Amino acid sequence: MIGRAVLIACVVLLVVSGNLEAAQEPSNTQRLLLRDGSVLFGTVAVAAEDHIVFRTISGTEVQIARDAIVSIEPAKGDVVAGEFQPSDPNATRLLFAPTGRALRRGDGYVGVYEIYLPFVQVGITDRISIGGGTPFFFGLAENERPFWLTPRCRS
Repeated sequence: MIGRAVLIACVVLLVVSGNLEAAQEPSNTQRLLLRDGSVLFGTVAVAAEDHIVFRTISGTEVQIARDAIVSIEPAKGDVVAGEFQPSDPNATRLLFAPTGRALRRGDGYVGVYEIYLPFVQVGITDRISIGGGTPFFFGLAENERPFWLTPRCRS
């Protein structure tokens, strides 16, 4: 009964949130590091011999002398609604518990906390993932062992 309710809740969230997904711009964003420690995100608009013109995410163009530049490299992250968000290697879990974010289809992980709390999480689709676990030792009879499920639907 509980499993059916969880499945229905995920389907409802999936349908309701389908049209609310934020549009993401393709990420060809660059990270520009300057000698003074400043960091800018955007793209090189013009590359001259002695300077560059760098267009930031907000559209501001800045002329920068080449000798003031430490590095220009692809930025690891995405521009979402005009704001740069760095990529998160652990976007679907925290130290002990999962976040509300779903895994991508086919992704998954298995882990064990404190030697006796195993868990697993698998992406069923790009928007839905499910996981769960149960303690190895709990002190109750086998049929009374607690367990947890972690269904997630990405909006």
